[in-house]
Amino acid sequence: MSNKLTQTMPKIDLAEIKSVERSPYLTVSVGKDMGMTVLLQGRMSIGRSSESSIVLDDDLVSWEHCYVINSDGHISLQDNNSRNGIFVDGEKVEYCDLDVGANIQIGDTVMKLELLTEMEVESRQSLYNRANVDLLTGAYNRYYFQENARQELSLSRREHKSLKIIMLDIDLFKSINDKCGHLAGDYILREVANIIKNSIRDYDLLCRYGGEEFILLLRGEISLANTEKLCERIRKEIEGRDFEYGGMYIKLTISIGACFQDDVQELTLDDIISKADKALYQSKKRGRNRITLVK
Repeated sequence: MSNKLTQTMPKIDLAEIKSVERSPYLTVSVGKDMGMTVLLQGRMSIGRSSESSIVLDDDLVSWEHCYVINSDGHISLQDNNSRNGIFVDGEKVEYCDLDVGANIQIGDTVMKLELLTEMEVESRQSLYNRANVDLLTGAYNRYYFQENARQELSLSRREHKSLKIIMLDIDLFKSINDKCGHLAGDYILREVANIIKNSIRDYDLLCRYGGEEFILLLRGEISLANTEKLCERIRKEIEGRDFEYGGMYIKLTISIGACFQDDVQELTLDDIISKADKALYQSKKRGRNRITLVK
């Protein structure tokens, strides 16, 4: 038996816990985006469009499916002439006021209206991040990329739009780990991810694909010329940066392979990734620190 004294338990003020401010959130409870939690502010669109306020990865959801409106704490839902409609607690509606606890079905996705504290949201976001985010760089992980890129490919087929996938690989990364240590290598990975994230639009998708390799999915409308300009901007930013870690200054370059695929009707996601990967290989073969773009 331990001779240690039992510590005195501090008194918890339950009244203080109950008074913590709660805000309205939609939480995805069923669907590919399960675990996603969104704060409701003003008028927000829900749909498959990358420009929607709440983007759902669901083939049965329309481009801009519906709107959820928070008017001074009064929450309502309005259909936007969607193909498959909206359902609240099993009933099809065109417009309705929402009570806390209401379950909203849009396509194969179910969301629940909840009042949550910041602490509760942080806890849920932590679980969501563990499943979908690379914790070192803050970029999404490979599984999340595959799921979202397949959805984007389906959209490109239906809308007869191009699909843009870019692969980026830090040149001679092993030598950085060997000379400067793995902590310096981790720092470099985080900084490169931040540079890329700051160069792209909010709705583009950056993922750590493995090791020192990243993959980027450009959503929505962007031309071939602007895709190449984006790649060049990232390449120049990394080449021109003096990375400093522990008193050491590290110079970096990055090689990039991009696939701008106009016609995706007969191609799989693996086909398009393979094209971008081969373009990346050509950049490496031609001396690194350069861009190869294929169509």
